[in-house]
Amino acid sequence: MLNHCDIHLIEQHTENGPFIIDIDLRFNIDLKTRQYSVDFIKKICEIYQKNIIEYFEEHEDYTKAMNAIEQALIQFPFSGTFMIKKAGLLTFKKQFTEGHKLLDAAELLMPNEINIFLVRADIFLAQHEYEKAIAELEKAIPFATTEDLCEIYLEMADVYEEQDKYEKIYDCLVKTLQLDDHNEEALSRMWYAVELSGNFAESIRFHQTLIDKDPYNYIAWHNVGQGYFNLGLYEKAIEAFEFVQMHIRAYN
Repeated sequence: MLNHCDIHLIEQHTENGPFIIDIDLRFNIDLKTRQYSVDFIKKICEIYQKNIIEYFEEHEDYTKAMNAIEQALIQFPFSGTFMIKKAGLLTFKKQFTEGHKLLDAAELLMPNEINIFLVRADIFLAQHEYEKAIAELEKAIPFATTEDLCEIYLEMADVYEEQDKYEKIYDCLVKTLQLDDHNEEALSRMWYAVELSGNFAESIRFHQTLIDKDPYNYIAWHNVGQGYFNLGLYEKAIEAFEFVQMHIRAYN
């Protein structure tokens, strides 16, 4: 009986760059049997393929990632996961029609899969069909976990940024931080949205609620300082920035 399985890709560097030379499979198995079912072997192969694809994506080697996806789809032609990954890469190549077809096929196999909505929204965004992108993301909300919701709201912020709708960007970032008050991407993007929307006072009030939960949330302190500075409350701005500097010194 399989209790646990971790796949570790081992990278070897050569003159031609890195490549994967081995896979380390670690199993905790029932020692009474060495028999593995066909489904078990298929599952291991599928995990292996997925890890290879993600490895190349993380290293931004999209050509090799696409090659790996093509190989995966030969082995697993009805894998919705690999269809979604291929659709995502096709977005970068502006092959939107094929990407939509793959997502439609994946949706038949994996209804309500969050990544289908996210990748389809990416395609609509790349096509400058902003209303369709937002509608797609809104459809994902009922099926989303808290982590998924953060990703959805951040992607909505991307769509609104393309339209220069700074109030809506601000709202999406607030929703993200209400779910995860230490989300660094949302905190880092917040000031850009505040500066362009002019929500300085509201931003100070909101970030203060984050600081009340965690007085050491230094990015929130930085955003508070920026808000006070733009309102002309320079002494309060200096106090906030001094706290940020103390935090930076403490961790350097």
